[in-house]
Amino acid sequence: MAELSESITQLPAGDDLAALLLKRWTSGAADDAPENTSDDGSWVDVTAADENNDWCYLRADEIDGASDADDASPQCRSDGRVDAATLEAKLAAATAQIQALETQNAQLRRSASDKVDRDEVSLEDLERDLRAAAARCLNGDAAAEKECEHLSRALDAHPEKIKRDADQRAAWEREERPRCASALRRMRRVLPPWLATRGASVDTLEQAGLPRAVARRVFRERALWLTRMPASRIRKMALADLRRLDLGRLDVVELRAVYAALPSEFDADGDGAKAMWREDARRRLSALALREAEDKLLRREVRHPVYDALDAVGGPFDPDSEALAAVAAPSTTNLEAELAAVRQARQRIDAAPPAPGVAPRRPRPSRLDADDPRSRMVGAALSRAPPPRPRPAMAGDLLAGLQAAARRRA
Repeated sequence: MAELSESITQLPAGDDLAALLLKRWTSGAADDAPENTSDDGSWVDVTAADENNDWCYLRADEIDGASDADDASPQCRSDGRVDAATLEAKLAAATAQIQALETQNAQLRRSASDKVDRDEVSLEDLERDLRAAAARCLNGDAAAEKECEHLSRALDAHPEKIKRDADQRAAWEREERPRCASALRRMRRVLPPWLATRGASVDTLEQAGLPRAVARRVFRERALWLTRMPASRIRKMALADLRRLDLGRLDVVELRAVYAALPSEFDADGDGAKAMWREDARRRLSALALREAEDKLLRREVRHPVYDALDAVGGPFDPDSEALAAVAAPSTTNLEAELAAVRQARQRIDAAPPAPGVAPRRPRPSRLDADDPRSRMVGAALSRAPPPRPRPAMAGDLLAGLQAAARRRA
């Protein structure tokens, strides 16, 4: 019984059931506990001798509520003490309730850990915790995977991390801007000014002065056409058109030229998908530039082999020619002149449509008379015509013949 008393005293002080059991156990008998209450009936009267008893600080309504909440009131013996079996049952129920509350508390703590204020955690602590969680995940700890995801999201959303990334991006832009401008002029010597506004074929590019291999590459890699496209037109390009441009096949010079032609912002980009496409292009260029600094680029990533013969002379086109000014330039195939003539003819037809003309009068056909030799010619032709060939008997003709034979026999 001493162990049972010690277990009861170790229960949380805020548990009504534990307080009730403690009161019953320490009172000894029902007559020993003061039963007088205050005028409002809310507090139990406390005497000087009872000031050290824990039960006397309970509200009377709390004691009554705790007793009513139990399935059955504790069974008392004749001497006023509570039965040991009843106390053990109540203690087991209280222990189970405490364990359930501890489990719920642990779950709430885990859920609250996902909402840690990022401003209160330093960037260094987040990075250190992420490295430790990644090491545990690599060692086979399955529970560390969710921790890595949580820490990674917290790290990406940390204000210091966002500011540091913005500063690094601005520094990279300042460092790469001269190289991108030089690559843009270098590629504009290869691409004609009217390429993106008028279009071209491999034969047209070859006739304009490009080698066949270069003309074929310029025609196939439509991302290079952005270097000759007006900036206002690039800003209005649809996301689907941007995603059709494959930047993965470009060398570092071509990619720098394309990135230099891209605007800083796109029109109609409420969800930021176009800005994300531009950011992906920047990341690829940053990776190529880093490998270039380490001298780890492949031969075709440094400069595609088709430009070997052309880079020596620099290209046949002026890099400073604007695309809009070059639209009216005459084509080598004179296609624009023919299209202009067709448009002018259509405009004249639309402006002055011709009035409906008078239907031509045709002579009425005359009937053949007896003296006309054409009638005799038609008759002679019909007489010389061979007789019609007999038609092969069909199922219907055979049936009709059988029916006629039956009628004749009748």
